[in-house]
Amino acid sequence: MEDIEGILNTVAEQNGVTVEEVKREIQAIIDDLYESDDPAIKAKWHCMTENGQKPSIEQLILYCANRVDIQSEPEKVTKRYS
Repeated sequence: MEDIEGILNTVAEQNGVTVEEVKREIQAIIDDLYESDDPAIKAKWHCMTENGQKPSIEQLILYCANRVDIQSEPEKVTKRYS
């Protein structure tokens, strides 16, 4: 979780706000999207957490970081699953 705090600190510094404000903004996004009626958005929750539960801020950041990692190195993913 130290990496998550580092990410939150970096985002806060880059935007001239507190870590708490960054967390509030992320939580507001999670809350809004979790209440969405869009089937595509609802389906994403099942990729992030068990049983489609609302993810924590940390879970969302880890999910996004893993997605970026996979997309930036597709050849590794292809080799791993080939």
